Amino acid sequence: MATSARPWPSVAAAHVWAPLKLTLGESLLFDAEHNRLFFQDIFEHQLYQVDLTDDPDCKSPSRVPLADDLGMIALVAGDSQHLIASAKRGVALVCLKTGNLQYLCRYSAVELESGVRANDGCIDPRGRLWSGTHPDFIDPSTDGMDDFVTDSFHGAIYAYDYDLENGSLSNERVLIKFDRSLGVPDGSHIDADDTIAVAMAFGESNVLIVETGDRGSNSGNIVGQLDVDATMTTCVTYGGLDMKDMYITTAGVEKMIPGIQKNDKNFGAVFKARADVAGVARFKFGPLAPSVTRAATYTPLKHSEYKLGALGKASVPSAQ
Repeated sequence: MATSARPWPSVAAAHVWAPLKLTLGESLLFDAEHNRLFFQDIFEHQLYQVDLTDDPDCKSPSRVPLADDLGMIALVAGDSQHLIASAKRGVALVCLKTGNLQYLCRYSAVELESGVRANDGCIDPRGRLWSGTHPDFIDPSTDGMDDFVTDSFHGAIYAYDYDLENGSLSNERVLIKFDRSLGVPDGSHIDADDTIAVAMAFGESNVLIVETGDRGSNSGNIVGQLDVDATMTTCVTYGGLDMKDMYITTAGVEKMIPGIQKNDKNFGAVFKARADVAGVARFKFGPLAPSVTRAATYTPLKHSEYKLGALGKASVPSAQ
């Protein structure tokens, strides 16, 4: 278990890259093919897009208002004009020009009445979308044989064996349980060494670097810390042409931390740092078939005490 004694070094310090005032910055996504970065302001329903070739210092990011609440966002194979997202009412394509949503499959009336809300997720190496209604982030290992689920409610990262062929999870185990003094684990991203960078909201509010150890183990160890001069970090991702740029979003949510906007000069900014090891590019969803039908399964997480604790796998047909 991680402790507050901090036996690990500070590996670097992030600097303010975009001095925005996001209320709840989240959902960082790098598109290597077009060298662009996406992120959201969740509470303000805004999707930001930065062309890193023309605007490397984020002086004039474009943004569009979103037509609905979004959780995770991901790239779509063969389609540079849309993202796919786990949205308020189901899985949807998001138009990058207008922010309009085209729902591909919707939650049932029972799910909507229960208050289901999509949160973070990932695309697996086969192009399947996984979305959590309770976990905060899902990272597949570099070979796709493990999945790591960051769970804010329990302050932990869970590991699973993952069957790439049928998309099933097994062998749930606690990779690491964080001491509460370190904060709450939030958005994360894995690198080429299968090491996880995880943003720690509240607490010390930095980015911690966690080794995943050997397959099947539950011995995740904190091996480094990226210092962020902000009160509430929320998400981290890798990007850049060599995948060694790290981007970190922050938040300034008064109802979560009263006085944050007065006391934190960097609230809502996007930070940047350099890593020694390259991050792993996110997989793309699809490609989409001409006709799409709803086909989703839900895997309750054994550790979850919450009714909505589940991972939803959207197996939308792909064109072969």
